Amino acid sequence: MERSFTTSHTTGTHEGAAVGKLHGKAQFFIGQDGDGNKVHVEVELREGDLSDRHLVYETVEHSKVLNPLTVTVTHDVYEAGRQDPISAGAGTDPIRDVVAFTPGWDQEKATKLAAMADRWHNNTLRAGCAHQRVVWEGDSPHNMRPSLDKAPPCPHTGYRYGRAWLAEVLPPDVEAYFRGLIEQASM
Repeated sequence: MERSFTTSHTTGTHEGAAVGKLHGKAQFFIGQDGDGNKVHVEVELREGDLSDRHLVYETVEHSKVLNPLTVTVTHDVYEAGRQDPISAGAGTDPIRDVVAFTPGWDQEKATKLAAMADRWHNNTLRAGCAHQRVVWEGDSPHNMRPSLDKAPPCPHTGYRYGRAWLAEVLPPDVEAYFRGLIEQASM
């Protein structure tokens, strides 16, 4: 199984920009889709934002938290014989499209990863609070987006949807799940 693993460290600066504290990062080759394309996944846990400052975040519940962990799950899809990905990003369809798994991966594990990524990817970049519902707008079903103006304000604080990035703190079991994936890469 192709994989790589990075342990906790402060990454310092890159081209003049500080990049915060990395708690773990793993890259997995999980298998091939129905067209024979190789699907790679990267899972990362990072504390705070892209700086080494101690930042206080507002949560989706309107409490304050210092440097919460952010989880990111991204994919790269490679066509046979190509070095550049034909697809890359945070979408989870490529994970769900895998039909031939590498050792250590199966349909159940891939489906769980996709569901967890759908729910928790970029958990510190929530546009709405826990008390709001998203109001969608657009001129067609394929052109829908969250409305910054039509969503009602939070009934508890008056927060307007999309006016800040709010953090959704990872519950202990979710943090443990992602840490387990990262630790699996070190084995």
